[in-house]
Amino acid sequence: MVILRWMMCAAVLIASLLTLPRPASADEVLTFPGLPASIDDFRADQVANNSPEGAAAMVVLAMLTFEQDAALGRALLAQCLIAARVVFAPTAPGGLTPNTDTEFYIDQFTRDPNIARSYVLGASPQNGYAVPETLSVALSRNRLSVVSPTEVRVFVDTSGQPQPRPVYTVKGDDGLWRVDDFTSLSVGVFKPSN
Repeated sequence: MVILRWMMCAAVLIASLLTLPRPASADEVLTFPGLPASIDDFRADQVANNSPEGAAAMVVLAMLTFEQDAALGRALLAQCLIAARVVFAPTAPGGLTPNTDTEFYIDQFTRDPNIARSYVLGASPQNGYAVPETLSVALSRNRLSVVSPTEVRVFVDTSGQPQPRPVYTVKGDDGLWRVDDFTSLSVGVFKPSN
């Protein structure tokens, strides 16, 4: 009897895993004229794109900035994250820096710039993840994305893997959407073919 119940539970679990919803193709594409030149430019983009999708796209912009200016990239990333993911840093641009828990993920995408590049439309393994001048990020949701009115999971398309990557966003008390968890954005990508 116990074995039969266990088998039924296992069958239900397997069936539920097989029917998990997949994100649809891009619901929204956010486009930026290039990397932000300053923290003020970044904040202006952040306010102009104040949505769960905008918060995820801002993390991608911050990740891309690391390649050219690590200090600015770190400051921009801190602007994107919820308060629990940052610490006060009076010498850092913007006065905040990502906390030590976030450092592992920063290390992942700084060691392989193709990770961040893979989230830009037009960059692919086939072209060596060459990033176009205009930066576009494709984002989507699925039927389980909205956790609550102030918590939304969005998916960022990547050319570096077959599945889009989830980013968990939270609406702050100041009304801005920020990222709580972007760990999946730091996972490796296909090697460039050229």
